[in-house]
Amino acid sequence: MVSSSGKGHCVTEKLKEYSMRTRRTRNCDFVSGKRDVVNAEWGWYDCSSVCVRHSGDVKMRTWAAFLFLLGMATTAGAGVIWDESVNGNLSTNPDAPTPITFSIGSNIINGSCGNVSAQVRDYVAFNVGPLDTLTAINLLAYAPDNTGFCAINYGTTSVIPNGDTIGFFMAGLHISQADVGSNLLDLFVTRSVTIENLSDPYLVPGDYVFEIQQTSPLIVTYSLEFVLSGPVAVQPSTWGSIKALYR
Repeated sequence: MVSSSGKGHCVTEKLKEYSMRTRRTRNCDFVSGKRDVVNAEWGWYDCSSVCVRHSGDVKMRTWAAFLFLLGMATTAGAGVIWDESVNGNLSTNPDAPTPITFSIGSNIINGSCGNVSAQVRDYVAFNVGPLDTLTAINLLAYAPDNTGFCAINYGTTSVIPNGDTIGFFMAGLHISQADVGSNLLDLFVTRSVTIENLSDPYLVPGDYVFEIQQTSPLIVTYSLEFVLSGPVAVQPSTWGSIKALYR
């Protein structure tokens, strides 16, 4: 802790109502019963026992706290949330997609599709919560190497892709083994083959259906990682790390 005679001081919300640029003379004010000292030489403010610097220092520490929490939000993960070998086949019915709930972080779906035994398409329905953002749909695996198709649409149901329904999708694209390691949301922006394409490589809050298909007479296995970013519960130890930024 530093004293009011030193150079470590702090800013209160009340002082923000004043002009920091014009009030750079040595004087005292009484705001909410606290003595606020303006140091003419250093331009710092002392108002309580909890002290931080104003201007750039406050902004830097605030941004550091924000990035600390953001890192927590995006690194949390659920891992594999659906594996057809364990959980059963995903829905092939566009009117009744398999509903899947995502957690913050990594959500992996392992499946297969192909023009064998009526498994041409898989449909997955999911929701992006009001404070969340879907930041990636990463293609982790795709084999054998045969061109397929995937698409995204808004809502809780979908359609079978064809010339009459192509305008229904928000975006759609052809995929192959060469796309393994790519974020499909990026490709929905730059490489969409449907009438529409995504304007940004992320999905905002709402209901969506993801569809993947293989019309050739073979079975393609795939692995998709849906990455959800959003708020996470903050533990007491986390607040200790944030408070340390302001010491």
